Amino acid sequence: MAALRQARGMSQTDLATRLNMNRAMVTYYERKATNPTSDIIQKIADVLGVGVAELLGNGSAPRGREKPGPASQIEQQIEQVRRLPRSKQKFVVEFLETFLQREVKAPH
Repeated sequence: MAALRQARGMSQTDLATRLNMNRAMVTYYERKATNPTSDIIQKIADVLGVGVAELLGNGSAPRGREKPGPASQIEQQIEQVRRLPRSKQKFVVEFLETFLQREVKAPH
């Protein structure tokens, strides 16, 4: 939950406000809660713009992520690229491919 929240650029306070609860409750749900109600799970998923399966870790995100804790900066940026229109995603991919090809030929 924390990684999804952070990937969307939200603080715990931001999420708490959107869920109409206090920040301490968000902290509890992120760190300690083992059995939140289905209602709260659905509300959190809605606010974060994900499905319940993804929120619970049964979906596609975070993809291939094994380490606990918040997403790294590059993981957050990849998530932002995923939300771009396909034409803009293509531009970013082409830019990265060009950059990486140059780095492989002349590493610093």
